[in-house]
Amino acid sequence: MDGQPGHEPDCKSFSYTSLQGGNIPESEIIVAKRKMDPKTFSQEYEASFESYQGVIFYCFNRTLSASNETVQPNDVLHIGMDFNVTKMAAVVYVRRGDQMHAVDEFVTYLIRQQ
Repeated sequence: MDGQPGHEPDCKSFSYTSLQGGNIPESEIIVAKRKMDPKTFSQEYEASFESYQGVIFYCFNRTLSASNETVQPNDVLHIGMDFNVTKMAAVVYVRRGDQMHAVDEFVTYLIRQQ
């Protein structure tokens, strides 16, 4: 970038995070910290470039995220897909009351014959 040290001397580069900008109410920041995992909060409010490479659900916690629910007849399926670069994966959710439950997954690996 031109404004960085060692580049164009007549250019300057500035950056600041959403937190430093002073435009977000403290109440919103408190709620965001409570509801977001640390990586997502850092990315959204602290201008951090986070890598989720190689994982689908990086903050997965078996105790908090696992469910014994199964797909039932007439369930509406909510499917989240990540096509990635070399493989596709999907998680299947169903709603039970006001909660979403992960009930299944699809994982496909591309195998090329040579």
